[in-house]
Amino acid sequence: MAYENDIAVKVRKMKMLWKYILIVIGGLLCADTAFFLTRTSGHLGIWLPGLLGLPLLLAGVFYAPLGAFFASGRMGHTLKLMLIFLYIALILFFAFTSLFLYKKGNERAPYSADALVVLGCHLYGARPSLTLTKRLDTALEYLEHSPRTICFVTGGQSGDETTSEGAAMRDYLIARGIDASRIVVEDKSTSTYENFRFTAPLIRERCGENASIVFTTTKFHTYRAARTALRAGLRVEGYSAPGVWYITPNDYLRECVALAGYAAMGRL
Repeated sequence: MAYENDIAVKVRKMKMLWKYILIVIGGLLCADTAFFLTRTSGHLGIWLPGLLGLPLLLAGVFYAPLGAFFASGRMGHTLKLMLIFLYIALILFFAFTSLFLYKKGNERAPYSADALVVLGCHLYGARPSLTLTKRLDTALEYLEHSPRTICFVTGGQSGDETTSEGAAMRDYLIARGIDASRIVVEDKSTSTYENFRFTAPLIRERCGENASIVFTTTKFHTYRAARTALRAGLRVEGYSAPGVWYITPNDYLRECVALAGYAAMGRL
């Protein structure tokens, strides 16, 4: 009898442990979404933690009635197994895809390319965002080591921007010592594909048909950008910029989903 009571106590303690684990993990994921929604635009990488965390948080809060439902019959048991399998599959997908993207993002092209393409990113008015600033600083490093390289800055103007991304990037580089004659601006594109497609004729005009091309974007985006460049008719190598550390997990989450979407649509 004492042995059975001891087992029952251990089972109750284990259930309480799982309850608090679910609440903590779900709460942290929801808090991540809530925090970044107050500071950035709500892209998919911002929403995903909350979407994944809310079911876990609710499962922890309502652990007892949900536990009774899952144990009430074959349907509840099957649903429980499906949910567990879904979360395990998502964790493995995000983990392995992120590792792949991280590895690709750390491959850096050598100096001395004919052309360096800097992919645009969001502006605050006319001021580069922190992500774009890191891309531009990486481009500065490359251009300083490769004085014959021509820099192509690419990106149009969105609704809340007071100038095009390309123009703001040109101004940033000139202010830090890059000669204006080394910079070519493309200011009509609104996507990565258009970045490369609209820049391609500018590269051919300035650097020739067989120009060697390097591009700069944030690490997590390097692989998909390189594949997108191929669709636009350009063979490129990446020279990646570091991301903003505190939002890097969200960026990788978004990129994993984007990569899966591109693969499903045959765009890789």
